[in-house]
Amino acid sequence: MIPSGPAPRSAPADPAPARLTCPRRSLAGVAAFEDFAGRYERLGFTDIVFHDPRSDDPVFTDAPAVVDAIAARFARR
Repeated sequence: MIPSGPAPRSAPADPAPARLTCPRRSLAGVAAFEDFAGRYERLGFTDIVFHDPRSDDPVFTDAPAVVDAIAARFARR
């Protein structure tokens, strides 16, 4: 039997994840990506993957050369 009434409320989310977000877009430039990568490196992450935006991507509005500059700076050799 499925109980009736309102669904149980979950506990409030831990506020710590909010501190993990970057204050600026991570693909806005090499410095922004370096800040983004550094934050996650300090948390123990070893790999970061991001998509190569399409030229008609409605969300990615930064210069396409930014992706190439980030790749040149951070790609594993």
